[in-house]
Amino acid sequence: MAEERDHAFTHDISEALKHRLDRNYTGPDRGFAQGLSLALAYTVFENRGMPQQTHQAVVDELSRLGWQTNLAGAIAQGISNAHLQNDFKSLTSQLVQEADGGSSVAQWSLGLLYAAGSAGLPQSDTKAASLFRQAAEQGTALAQYNLGVLTYFGRGIPQSYPEAAEWFRRAAAQGFADAQFNLGVMSFFGKGVSQSRSQAAQYFRQAADQGDALAQYNLGSCYLMGEGVAQNAVEAMKWIRLAANQGQADAQCQLGLAYRDGLGLAKDPRQAVHWLRLAAQQGLADAQCDLGRMYHAGVGVARDEASAERWLTASAQQGYAPAQFNLGFLNAVRGRFSQAYSWFAEAAKQGFAPAQFHLGLLFADGSGVQRDLNTSCYWFEEAAKQGHIDAQFELGRLCAGTLRDAARAEHWLGAAAQQGHPRAREALQALHSRR
Repeated sequence: MAEERDHAFTHDISEALKHRLDRNYTGPDRGFAQGLSLALAYTVFENRGMPQQTHQAVVDELSRLGWQTNLAGAIAQGISNAHLQNDFKSLTSQLVQEADGGSSVAQWSLGLLYAAGSAGLPQSDTKAASLFRQAAEQGTALAQYNLGVLTYFGRGIPQSYPEAAEWFRRAAAQGFADAQFNLGVMSFFGKGVSQSRSQAAQYFRQAADQGDALAQYNLGSCYLMGEGVAQNAVEAMKWIRLAANQGQADAQCQLGLAYRDGLGLAKDPRQAVHWLRLAAQQGLADAQCDLGRMYHAGVGVARDEASAERWLTASAQQGYAPAQFNLGFLNAVRGRFSQAYSWFAEAAKQGFAPAQFHLGLLFADGSGVQRDLNTSCYWFEEAAKQGHIDAQFELGRLCAGTLRDAARAEHWLGAAAQQGHPRAREALQALHSRR
């Protein structure tokens, strides 16, 4: 979601800094969950060395898919028994025999255990891919999906986005929600398929209708941004709320921001705090930052500086530049300029223009650091090149005065004036009058 975020606090600012620190800034977009939904296959890949989770995952997946064959039941029971007895030899022998006999259920199950390196089998993506392919060619949706995952990442098989998309497409045609979601992501970004935002929205809807939380969030994002569908904030919030109710952190954060700003629903600061807190408790950095800001402002919650600093710190420690900036600002307001410098520097290194500007201010004023106009000029210019209006003005003023660089002064004061800086035009006129 593209949205305005006032990253700078606007309360209790010292008079010495007030005219320079109380502007609102545009923050990063809230966008799609871009990573592929890899479901069971990827979960198992990441759980190597944890056989209990792997075996139970296979059993649970067989149950979830509702396969009512005797073989599926036997495999599920066999895996459970083998794990309890710590004896997998007879189980794997049975799976190999059934897989060689053409059972797609056994082929898929055996492939998953090879992918995980579990049940006494050596880890082998190559064998997993071969077994998944045998089952996939028989039309088994989950095998088609898993083969798509391996192909997407080039694990045990040559990497190919188009071929991965084809296997996802076959699984999606059978109603497999994870494959539908993946195709939505690939269609949105044109990865392995022709880029089509409308096709992406259709795939997200197919998965969202089945209750897939990430798909619900992405479909809501499509409506919010008008990507592939007509822009509709009310419809967007309907889908985002469904995802939020399932605990999807990005959706909870977005719902909180919508309540804060009255986007697609009535403003309700208390509800904003509620949803932001849920997302923040899951470790979502931008939710932690926004929640900290609401504590600082006392919006939707009693003002609490300690809680504000705690949430901002949690976000900043994850490397989230807006939180680092706000934490630096909070320290600057309190006169703790050394701490302010540290946080502004962290955000500035990430290219966050407001932090670069405020870092320039610290070096210009000698607050928390040794006064250094050349370093101040450097950081002002880094922010000014990104269109930061106050940085353009301060840089122009510095060039016109101490640095005595009229050409640069005219350039940056002119840029600030074009953006409507209230003092830039006057400074530009003064510069021209001295010539």
